[in-house]
Amino acid sequence: MSIHKLNAIKNTFPDLDLEIQKEVEPQTRLEEFNDYLKLLADMDKVGIKRKIMLLEGYIDITKKRMKNDTSN
Repeated sequence: MSIHKLNAIKNTFPDLDLEIQKEVEPQTRLEEFNDYLKLLADMDKVGIKRKIMLLEGYIDITKKRMKNDTSN
């Protein structure tokens, strides 16, 4: 499975995060974000509303991570 798909799954289903982290190389947040955008762009059969919903979910998760990083 490609790193793009693993990152998309990880961000869409955070409960699976621990299992997927074992398979994915560490990335910067910017690299992860760029990979996620590329993945969304490559999803030809997914409608715009679903893509927006996935992107909003990803952004919410990333904001929470960033908030946790700055508070620690």
